[in-house]
Amino acid sequence: MLAGSFLLFGLVTVAYVIGPDVLTAATVLPFWIWGFLGLSLTLPALLLVGSWRSRTLTCTWLISVLILSDETASFVSKISTPEVEIVKAPETLRVVTFNSLQSKANPAEELKDYAPDIVCLQEVLSRHSLRQVAKGLEVTKSPLLWHAGVGTLTALPVENGMVDRKNRHQLTTVTLEDGRALDVINVHLVSAETRIDFWKLSCWKDHAARRRQRQQEVDDIIALLENRPDPRRPAIVLGDFNATTRSRPLRKLRTVLQNQSAASGNTYHSLFPTIRIDHVYCSPGISVTAVSNIKIPNSDHRLVLCDLAFH
Repeated sequence: MLAGSFLLFGLVTVAYVIGPDVLTAATVLPFWIWGFLGLSLTLPALLLVGSWRSRTLTCTWLISVLILSDETASFVSKISTPEVEIVKAPETLRVVTFNSLQSKANPAEELKDYAPDIVCLQEVLSRHSLRQVAKGLEVTKSPLLWHAGVGTLTALPVENGMVDRKNRHQLTTVTLEDGRALDVINVHLVSAETRIDFWKLSCWKDHAARRRQRQQEVDDIIALLENRPDPRRPAIVLGDFNATTRSRPLRKLRTVLQNQSAASGNTYHSLFPTIRIDHVYCSPGISVTAVSNIKIPNSDHRLVLCDLAFH
């Protein structure tokens, strides 16, 4: 059992730290689940024999779970990041990202009191569904920016909007209260493969193929940022990424933007969130002042609500 725990540790550590596409399937489960399985193989040897090998491997598993689990980063971020209050602080921007599960969930009732400045929705079936959310939030003067299930609503003046016909990406340029322009990119990356029949080669191939798709989508997001009319303009990229921050595609996104929603905690599945796949990324100079996630009826995602400050 000790040998099995050692081999499992090597496999999942390489999958999470190095991240080769061929091992993508191993990352479909949170690292702490692998840690639980590894410790269940190691602890009997530790209790019955107590050898230095079993002690070393047990400690290694425990330390790795702390370092490689998203929950650790969320916990640390929560220490310094408060929950969102009903009334936002002056000179902050309140943004929302939410996957409405094919329009089955309307977040307007839960969000209305928070008065968000920008609402980015994914899996909105139609303009009519988006219009219902806009009506509930009382932002009916906002242009109904909708494409391929991605919809953006805002109470701020809109300078222009464009969609990426190749992907489910949407760029909206808004004017802030101080007159500055801000680019908001609402994204919905290709869904992750959820197969866990690891004994089949096709499972590993399917997971690898999906990751390569998400990597290409992230490359397109970076290209969109670089090819904007004004690449120096501050930007926010938020939405359902269908990937955790430790995935290789989002590591590349972190080379140009900073994740500001770590303190939101896990966002999927809404009933018992085990992973964080809904994110808010911002240009340098934009930081989070408060963040929360909210459970919305009829959706499998938690809604992420962020207050942002500009420096």
